[in-house]
Amino acid sequence: MTRPEMPAPVAARLARSEDRWLRASADRLARRRVERLADRRDQAEGGAR
Repeated sequence: MTRPEMPAPVAARLARSEDRWLRASADRLARRRVERLADRRDQAEGGAR
């Protein structure tokens, strides 16, 4: 996915930063999903008591 109008080092740096950003946002999403699951579990236990 190199962009022809960019020099290779710039394209590589851009790809790396995009990769880092994607990984960070995936981390955030996963953490939020885990927190939401934990909340739901707490509510379920609270309703059972």
